[in-house]
Amino acid sequence: RYLREGTRIVLKPENRTMKPIVVDPRQRHIRILGKVIGLLRGF
Repeated sequence: RYLREGTRIVLKPENRTMKPIVVDPRQRHIRILGKVIGLLRGF
């Protein structure tokens, strides 16, 4: 999930074992290229 909190951008994972990634675009350049809509696995 992509959330805006004031000037910060928070990337919140659906997997609860992972920590959110918090970025302040004023201090660091960030670009979101897309989103994952599916996963194919071959066994």
